Amino acid sequence: MNHIHTSYCSNCKRVTNLNVSFTIRTKPQKNDKKKLIVTKTYNCETCFSFVLSEDEEGIDDESFHRIRITL
Repeated sequence: MNHIHTSYCSNCKRVTNLNVSFTIRTKPQKNDKKKLIVTKTYNCETCFSFVLSEDEEGIDDESFHRIRITL
């Protein structure tokens, strides 16, 4: 099931649909394990201006798979 994200775009001066992109990176931990960090970046669908970004840290494989399915 896809979700449509909407928010106010300061460039367009109105509420608009957002495009979402994901960046995945790993962060080394002291215990020789790596923490998965997923950054969601939201851009205006009309003018492509940056609106906001969110980081989700400490995501395990199951949670990451669930995130990918919700796209």
